[in-house]
Amino acid sequence: MKLSSRIEFRCTDCGRVASVNELICGSCGSIIEARYAKEWKVNKHVPSMWRYKSMLPPIDPVVSLGEGYTPVRRVLGVMIKDETRNPTGSYADRGSSVLASALGDKNVELVFQPDVTLSLAYYLSKRGARVRVNIVADKASVGEVILLTKTGVEIIFSATEPHYSLPEYGSPLMLEGFKTISYEIYETNPQIDGVIVPSERGLLAYSIRRGFEELVELDVLEKPPKVILSTLKGYKPRLRLPNKPVDKVVEVCDKDILDSVVRLAEAGIYVKPLAATSYAVAKQLGEGKYLALITGSEIRRLKNLRPQNRPAPLQSRIIDMLRDS
Repeated sequence: MKLSSRIEFRCTDCGRVASVNELICGSCGSIIEARYAKEWKVNKHVPSMWRYKSMLPPIDPVVSLGEGYTPVRRVLGVMIKDETRNPTGSYADRGSSVLASALGDKNVELVFQPDVTLSLAYYLSKRGARVRVNIVADKASVGEVILLTKTGVEIIFSATEPHYSLPEYGSPLMLEGFKTISYEIYETNPQIDGVIVPSERGLLAYSIRRGFEELVELDVLEKPPKVILSTLKGYKPRLRLPNKPVDKVVEVCDKDILDSVVRLAEAGIYVKPLAATSYAVAKQLGEGKYLALITGSEIRRLKNLRPQNRPAPLQSRIIDMLRDS
């Protein structure tokens, strides 16, 4: 991967210089961040996250499928930002657009993760890259396996998780794409006290926090809204994050999660239980004061996709049987 010399990768804690393929610092376990010059300019003629190109890594050409620029609306009085409107139904598309643009057509090997792997494979296929996905047999649904084959990737099934060439979320470049959520919230200027972010590890919440902080550093925003992490009851984030990456962590009980899943489904938004926790917390904290980030749609459609590589004959027969079952 050849990147502009204007991009530097450093640990947010110990300051160690790192590489584009390091997301977690090998010395202290904190986050690696991409650093480069930024300027707040909005190209209002671009209906995607690349309207903020001056705030994104200097990469050319760009692989964009219309990710970002997602709507803010109300569902039963709760204000939401609907990230299910992204090309694969997930906020991960924002990061995939940046990383796929940087990777070019090189060979990439991934270990399957829900949402992220499908998103990356989709964008990399558009870039002409050859992608191999290692799937631990009991971790992927039939639906996601079938969609992955449509991207032209090679699929390898295994009993245990193998070594892979890219870390979770690919690289710090993906986090740069996630920050555009903050830029969009600022541009649309909803009257909110804070943003509620569903998260397992805290990386999305961290990215949104940093996006707001960068707007403050550029004298664009006077004071950032609060960033609240919503999660399942009893869950503790596994990742070491910098000091105070969020203002609060709120755990949501099973009853409230189920109620939120149903309410969102009634509004035509089908999400996983974790994604529904942000909606539940927004209701608890007060309708209209907080913006709930909704992501990870269970309804996935990959439009206008022409696979770069055909699946192997055995793989094709298996997929045909799955489709017919």
